[in-house]
Amino acid sequence: SSPVQPPDYSLVTSYVPLPLNTCLPAIILHVESPTQLFVCHAAHWEDLNRFQAHLQSVAANMDQGTTVQPVVGQLVMIRSEQDNLWYRGTVIKLHKFKAKIYCPDYGFVEKIPVSSILPLGDSDVRRAYWASHCTLVDWGEGMQEATMIEVERVKQMLPVTKQVELQVMEVDGVKFIIDIKGIARFERK
Repeated sequence: SSPVQPPDYSLVTSYVPLPLNTCLPAIILHVESPTQLFVCHAAHWEDLNRFQAHLQSVAANMDQGTTVQPVVGQLVMIRSEQDNLWYRGTVIKLHKFKAKIYCPDYGFVEKIPVSSILPLGDSDVRRAYWASHCTLVDWGEGMQEATMIEVERVKQMLPVTKQVELQVMEVDGVKFIIDIKGIARFERK
């Protein structure tokens, strides 16, 4: 039997939904820059935490000798070297003993040893991705790229797990163009 396919990254339906044109509370999951930030609707935050707890127990109960021969594009379970916790991760690149992984539930990319990869059960492979990829409206299409100072300022203002009020202005493919109260590129009159 062929392996279960994970949700397609290019379809907005593969993600936990963020409704358009409404102000909603969201939790910051990861920030790279004003055009690369990842959030989870606050209404789904508890579900994400429960899912993470489930992954930790699945990993803890797996046979010691369990290994996986990862292939690029595969959705697996990975242990992050940042916090030693298990996450779902898509294999982006493979080197001899290392793998570059994208974690679709939080939005971060990490290089890990192949020994930190475990197989993921079918029902966990099928789950929608929690992290919505967002761009702040002031840095959207046609705007100048963010300066280093702006990147640092946005990272400082949006620490991980901070709750913010945001509004989804538009959806561009699977990227949400958002406005977050209190965060603007220019002083708004």
